[in-house]
Amino acid sequence: MTRWVGLVCAFAALVGVAALLAAVPRTAFTMYDEGVYYYQAVLLARGQVPYRDYFVPQPPGILLIGAVSEWVGAGIAGVRAFNWACGLVLLWQTWRLTKPLAASQASGFAVALVAVTVVFAYQSIHGATNTPAACLEVAAALLLLGTNNRRFALAGLVIALATAMRLPSLLAAPGLLLLIGFADGREGFWKRALWFVGALGVGCAAIHLTLAATLPSYFDNVIGFQLNRVRTDGDRAGQVRELLNEPAVFLGLPAALWFLRSGPPKLRGVAAHALLGAVLISVTGNTLSVMYYLPLLPLFAVCTAVAVVRLAEGVSRWFALVPLVAIAIRAPAIVNVILIQLQPNEEHAACVASVRDAPGEVVLVADGRIARLAGKRLPADYYATDPNALHLLGREKFHAWFATVLPTVDMVVVTPPLLWWMSWANVEQVRASGKPVFFDSETTRAAFDSYRP
Repeated sequence: MTRWVGLVCAFAALVGVAALLAAVPRTAFTMYDEGVYYYQAVLLARGQVPYRDYFVPQPPGILLIGAVSEWVGAGIAGVRAFNWACGLVLLWQTWRLTKPLAASQASGFAVALVAVTVVFAYQSIHGATNTPAACLEVAAALLLLGTNNRRFALAGLVIALATAMRLPSLLAAPGLLLLIGFADGREGFWKRALWFVGALGVGCAAIHLTLAATLPSYFDNVIGFQLNRVRTDGDRAGQVRELLNEPAVFLGLPAALWFLRSGPPKLRGVAAHALLGAVLISVTGNTLSVMYYLPLLPLFAVCTAVAVVRLAEGVSRWFALVPLVAIAIRAPAIVNVILIQLQPNEEHAACVASVRDAPGEVVLVADGRIARLAGKRLPADYYATDPNALHLLGREKFHAWFATVLPTVDMVVVTPPLLWWMSWANVEQVRASGKPVFFDSETTRAAFDSYRP
């Protein structure tokens, strides 16, 4: 039974990933970060220098991907397609991670468990940093489970490369050290760990110190901003609960605890890496999103898949149906994610058309995609591509910036994030400016019209 169920699971996962591809060329305004990174990449493609000419809170990896996509004419659809391909790679990596640890059918179980997570589906069709970074982090784990003599140094370099996409990829390092210790034993551990940490340090220095030396604002943009932003802990427990709703984690957490206590060396290492990584992501940083756990989903899925096979072979073959049940339970949520992205948004299209036809070239909007789609540009201001950064440093900083930049633009497009950040004084300034004001939806217009202090 486990064999055919594993094949069904793998097939279902591939069908789901193929369905996600249909959402790549959409034009709806989803995920604020995607709009920020895309417009910043457009500026890079036009010759402007990030960190010097405009604010960027992330290392340059996602901007380079976006700039290449812009150069070849693929636009934002190209960035999304790259992330979709990274999602496909992540499933293949999950297969490879599982195969040496259990029977081959367990790989199908693990792949399906990753594919039916909302986190995976959502991140695989947005031009953000999490999916490419997750591929690199899982690649490091695969290297450490291999036999290459230079695998420890190579894994360190891969994590260093991941930090060029997302600095929090460094949080994978402690878990990978546990993986090294469990998988290869205590004898010679410090030598192996030194190769890993040394290569990681050299790689990070080569990337980030070079950027800081050539672009003095790089440190303030990427590290200083994260250290100084307002801590938003209000929904931290909610993000953890959302993670536990995913079958790969709900089932994988007890499985990982089981294998940490009594599993074979490599599996104990995977379990330890997953558990420590989950703890570190949950407690570090000034903010938490369920998206940050994406690199851990394959690890928890591996633990679940191996546990399912063991229970099916040692207790009852009906345990093999657990992944199918998980697919059945989570499939509606995944389908909903896809349908929401695919649904034509006439209000968004009308907003872009109105902005395109309006006189003037400079638009004040929180979502750079709108300016790009309308053939306009954002104001030449350091924070214009990511005004949320100022809001996270202090609401009063955003309010002052808004009042300063408003006179320099030809029109304003109000979207929900922008309205959330604005003060009563900012709303009054827009009303008194006499500039054309557009809205992404009638709901946003009504909220703006009824805004009160």
